Amino acid sequence: MRQIKINLLSNAIKFTPKFGEVTFSVSLLEEDAKSQTLLFSVADSGIGIPEDKLKTIFKPFSQADASTTRKFGGTGLGLSISSDLIKAFGSQLHVDSVVDQGSRFYFTMRFEICEASDLREEDIRDTVCQKDEDCDKLHLEVLVAEDYDVNRMLIESIFQKYKNITLTFAVNGKEAIEQLQQKAYDLVLMDINMPVLNGRDATQYIRQKLQMDLPIVALTANASEGDREKFLACGMNNYLTKPIDVKALENILCKYSKTETELNSRYVTTLLERLKSKVGLGEAVSLKLLRTFVDSLKELIPELQEALEVKNTQRVYTTAHKLKGAASALYIDDISEIMQKIEQAAHNGIILDTKEDMQRIYAYIKILDAAVEKII
Repeated sequence: MRQIKINLLSNAIKFTPKFGEVTFSVSLLEEDAKSQTLLFSVADSGIGIPEDKLKTIFKPFSQADASTTRKFGGTGLGLSISSDLIKAFGSQLHVDSVVDQGSRFYFTMRFEICEASDLREEDIRDTVCQKDEDCDKLHLEVLVAEDYDVNRMLIESIFQKYKNITLTFAVNGKEAIEQLQQKAYDLVLMDINMPVLNGRDATQYIRQKLQMDLPIVALTANASEGDREKFLACGMNNYLTKPIDVKALENILCKYSKTETELNSRYVTTLLERLKSKVGLGEAVSLKLLRTFVDSLKELIPELQEALEVKNTQRVYTTAHKLKGAASALYIDDISEIMQKIEQAAHNGIILDTKEDMQRIYAYIKILDAAVEKII
């Protein structure tokens, strides 16, 4: 529903001139003891649609004419996707329009009435991420192989609340394999039925040819008895049915989410790989340099804080400049950028409020210290 609303409103705003009007409304059409039928409407005072184009307006990449695309931009997919989503809910998107007067897109949707007794506490506790901070604890790089654009949009919508989970999409099994060869992922959500290369064959290739053991979870719309065994037999770890049940998804995300220690080790490993590719240093030399840099941070950050407190701009400039250079040489961009900001301000005779920056620096010291010790 959120995606439908966004698409229809964005479309209406795009084709409505300045000082025009766009109205979104919801009204009750029918009601009985168990359900309500609602009418959703998005009306605008925009350019309108010619009558001979109304029959094709919901087809993919359809605009009224070529000049519409040139003037207003867009691909013409928004209405097609909205129409498909509404059909998935058992309804239909309609349009009334008059050229130069505006358009109205509308549809009905039937909902079961939710009784207060249905909102039981035990059901709420079943959700893994009850609060934002619970969702924030999940850290994953997820590859989603899914050929249908509407499903990709729905999956992206579900994942919006997980700010530390990054999604990458592939449209078939072949593209998923190519993505895995270019970047490390923590989890793959693999649709079973895809063109070019289906989910089972792609999984077998990943296991047998690429020799990768990362978790792969099947996405299937038609799970039946015995399917789980088939998915496991081809190398998958689990499966989710479509439409995706959020509770089942979150259980999988929690199972494969990276711990703080793993994240710290990955960060240091990334730094080592960066040094190897950009400078050509071996791992032993890179680790020694990182160790030395951590020791210098422990020594110089307290000096920098003291200089900031007494507002000694020269000492702030000198210390920040020294740390900026060392961080830049090791391609530790976050620390380098913080030090450059402090250095520049001090050069201009300004002492910044660096409380948050210092907290970030100490977090980096903790990460680098723990990870380097573990690797060594």
